[in-house]
Formats: sequence, C-alpha cells, structure tokens
Amino acid sequence: MDAKDEIKARIELADLIGEYVPLKPAGTHAFKAVCPFHNEKTPSFHVSRDKQIWRCFGCGLGGDVFSFIMQMEGVDFPESMRLLAKKAGVEIPRYDTMEANEKQKLQRVQNFAAAYYHKMLLESPKAAAARTYVERRGITPELIELFQLGFAPDEWDAFVTLAKSRGISDHDLMTAGLTLTKKSGAGLIDRFRHRLMIPLCDIHGSIIGFTARVLNPEDQPKYMNSPETPLYKKGAMLFGLNLAKQAIHTEGLIIIVEGNLDVIASHKAGVRHVVASSGTALTEMQIQLLKRFTTNLIFCFDADAAGFKAAQRGIQLAQSLLCNVSVVLIPEDAGKDPDDVVQKDPSLWMRLVHNTVPIMEYYFSHAMRGKDLMNVDDKREVGNFLLPEIARLTDVIEREHWLQKLGTVLHIGTEVLRGGMKRVKGTDGAKGSKKTEVKVVVKETRPTRRELTANHVVGLFIEVPELRPVIASRLPPSILAAGPLQDLYRIAHELYTQTQSRPEMAAQDSASHVFFEQLRGLTSNINLLPLLEEIALIGEHAATEVKPSDLRKQLETTLTYLHQAVRGDERQVLLDAIRQAEAAGDTARVHELMERFQSLQ
Repeated sequence: MDAKDEIKARIELADLIGEYVPLKPAGTHAFKAVCPFHNEKTPSFHVSRDKQIWRCFGCGLGGDVFSFIMQMEGVDFPESMRLLAKKAGVEIPRYDTMEANEKQKLQRVQNFAAAYYHKMLLESPKAAAARTYVERRGITPELIELFQLGFAPDEWDAFVTLAKSRGISDHDLMTAGLTLTKKSGAGLIDRFRHRLMIPLCDIHGSIIGFTARVLNPEDQPKYMNSPETPLYKKGAMLFGLNLAKQAIHTEGLIIIVEGNLDVIASHKAGVRHVVASSGTALTEMQIQLLKRFTTNLIFCFDADAAGFKAAQRGIQLAQSLLCNVSVVLIPEDAGKDPDDVVQKDPSLWMRLVHNTVPIMEYYFSHAMRGKDLMNVDDKREVGNFLLPEIARLTDVIEREHWLQKLGTVLHIGTEVLRGGMKRVKGTDGAKGSKKTEVKVVVKETRPTRRELTANHVVGLFIEVPELRPVIASRLPPSILAAGPLQDLYRIAHELYTQTQSRPEMAAQDSASHVFFEQLRGLTSNINLLPLLEEIALIGEHAATEVKPSDLRKQLETTLTYLHQAVRGDERQVLLDAIRQAEAAGDTARVHELMERFQSLQ
C-alpha cells in the first residue's frame, strides 16, 4: 500500500470534513451540509461514508480527502499529501535537504518563543500593564488564545537566557530573528522588549515570526516585525489568513485591512473573512495567494495619506491581476481604522463590510476631501487625480458614467474632460499608447435537462438495487447519448446482467455496496472512475432525499422522458431526410419517410 492509499485508509472522510463543516445525517451512511465553497441556504453538500467521496450539487465541486483539503486549504496535491500524512501518522518517503532541516529547527524555535511570550502574558507579574492594555482594547481571553498573543518583558536577555538553557544555539536564535548581538562585548540580547507580541502564521497556522507593538507610547517604532528569515518572507504572508479560510469560502470574498489589531478587532465583531497586509502595500505574491480562495477583494485602509497610497497601489495591482475590487468607507466620526470602529460599535463594522462602495466612489470621496471646488487649483488637482483612474476603467459604460459625474462635480463639459483623458498615457488616442489586452471569457456550459435526467437514472441504477431490474429492462445503453456516461452505464448494465445469472452474486450485490466496488475496479483503468464517483453520489443523494415510493414514481417519469427524447431525435432526423427528399423531387422516398414518421407519432 502506497502512502496515498494508506492515508485514505486511515482518515475517515466524514470525520475530516466534520472538523470544518457541521454535518447532518442524510441516510444510513451519508451526510449533508451547507457547502463551504459557495453561498447557499439549502444544504447541497453531500458526503458518502461508504465511498469516501464528497460532492456539492450546487457548485459541482467534489472528490476525496485530498481534493477536499486542496479546496479548503488552498494548496496543491503534494501539500495536501503532507498535511494529511501528518494527521494520519503516515511516513512519506522524502530526502530532507539541509534547507529543510534548517527550517524545521527554526520552526521549533519559533514555537518555543511563542509559548514563552504567551505564558508571560497570562501569568507573569511583569505583564500586568500588558494585560491591562489588552483588556482596555476589548481583546477577550478567547481572542488571546485564538491569536496566541504574548508579552516580551522589559529585560535585555530574559528570552535569550531561557532559550540557551533549553539547548537552543546562538546561531538558531539569530537566524530566527529573535535576538540581536550586543553593541559592545560578545553575546546576544532579546530583539523584542516590553511589547505586546502577536505571532505571525503561514497559511497552515505555523508560526513564522512576530509583530511586536509598543506598550510605552514613548518607545519607537510603534510596531516592530521580525526580520526576514528562511521561514518569514514579508511579501508572501498575510496576517490572519490561516484563521480566515473557512469564512472566505462561506462569504466568497476577502476583506483586506492594514493592521494586525484590525484583524483581531474584526474577529471580535464576528467578521472573520479578514486579513492584514501589516501596514504595507500588497505584493503580487500576496494577491496570488488570496486568489487561491477568491478574486473578490475588499480594501479598508486608513484614511490618512500613507494609508490611501498603500490602498491605491494594492487596488491597482489587484485590478491588473483581474480581481473584483471594492472598498469599505469608514465614516469620519467612526474612527480611522476597523479597530477604532469596533471599539465604538462592533455592529457598525458588520454593517460597513456589507455595504461596500465601488472603487471610483472611494477615489471621488478621497479626491474631494477638504477641497474647494470654486478654487481653480483645487479643481485642477481633483481632475488630475481622477482622470487617470477613470481612464483605467475598461468598461465603456462605467467609464462614461464616472466621466459625467466628474464633469458635474467640476462644472466642466465631458467633451473637454474626455480630451484630457485621451492625453493620459496608455489610454486610447494617447501618443504611444498600447493596445488593451482583451480577455475572452468562455461561458461555462450547463448540463441540459436530458443530461441531468440521464445522470439521475444511471445514478439510481448504481445505488438502488431495488430499481435495477426496472431500469435494466427499460433503459438499454443505446438510448443514452454516445459518450462517457453511455460507456459507464454499458459496463454497469453488463455487470448487472452477469450477476443475475449467478444467484450468489445477485444476493451479495443486493445486500451491500459490492456492486459499486466492482464497478470501481472495472472503470479505474479507462478514465471513467471520476465519472463513476460523481454519478454514484448523484444516485445516493437522490435516494436519501426522496421517499422510496416517490422515488419509483419519479423513476417512471424520468424513463418516459428519456424515451420521448430519443423519439424526438428520431423524428428530427426523419424531418431532415424528408426535406432533402422533397428538394430532390424523390416522391417515393418522401412517402416512405412520412410513413415512418407517422409510426413514431
């Protein structure tokens, strides 16, 4: 048994999914839930304990334990293997490099530091002021535990001394970014002193560094981050993402704030799909990381000049990477950031994030703040800022809308503004402008009623032994459209026919899910296994959602519909042939075809 099969054997799918999503029984060996991957009110997420597979009948996603972790955690297959192997206690053969060993050591050092700082905040008399500060900000004991907040005492080498007594080397302490060398003499001192410690985690929740906030207002800088290390790359991590993943899947969007304390405050208000850029402009790596989960991004940065510039750069980068972007506008009297808003009124933050504004409305609000539009210099400044942003818009109607609004605000004709916009570098008509790349969007084709009906009947054939005789006698494989589903049903139909000729096999088939396992073996080598799992779950889902008596009535309706659809196809073929015969003047052929057509009627 290879590592993949051993992991699947050791991990019960329903138990794993139950750690992320509340499951409710749906029959003897199945569960249902509200899908964690799209918004819905009626549960359409189905988990089969027998088959160890899952599927959402709303958004179409499905698979096994690995595909669930890949979707839920936003990772690729090798990473899902690593995560599940650790959970299952399965050894994956690997050849550790020196770099991998170094990272493992640094991970242990970071975990040790986080545990030390956390214990200090909770228990040390020296942390009394820090506990008062945390309580004053409304950070509850539950949030302290969730974010593993800590306290670095106001001592030169308290952490260094303890770490070295536990066998951690100077080299590892320095490489982890937790210490500094003494300015005079040999030895190390603590990097973080008299600060609230906020652990920084990667996407999986592993601690990779720290943000330290001052407790004494006279200390500088206000925030101090760990230096970049083999674990911590500032431009590649987002604070709070490890805790936001499930909420992001549920809400279908991500709120991006500036500070780590904004994220903690947002959790206090019940808004969990939030991450922080830690006071810097977003990088392409960070946005690509977010795009694993959603392309719907909401920005909420401080209203000051630095905050606006950071937001603007992030917004422009997100738009260039084809994200859908909007903004949370905080009223002037509510504070400058989400933390301020939550301190005053947690419900207000909830309302604000559900009432976002378009990017251009955000830009208009910023551009006109404090401006006297009767003053020509202020008017010029507003126009010079907004025209390039309007020019970035690719939708003609949207661009015209905001151009007209700017004309109204500035009391200037839109033709004049349009001429100014064309001179903006990179827009249509500008000298040396580049052609805008047009992205072709291919519409996803939805299955037809006939395809859905065929899937339903074949699913019932696989999953409900009592219905197999009726389906087998009334639905020959040839009735289904040529393709993978017909191939799958042909194999299932032949297997059923064989079992009926052997009473011991037929009895066993009726008593268990052996039929599905036999089909799994027959289809595993001809690229039909994914389709088998999908169709079987459709049948299992239908059997658990409908009463047996109603299921039989439903089957009669669907079989009748499929036969009528086939006759409809035959009639259409005959009508086309009749038209061709009439065009050729072949009267005998027309009469022959008409008789066949009437017989089908």
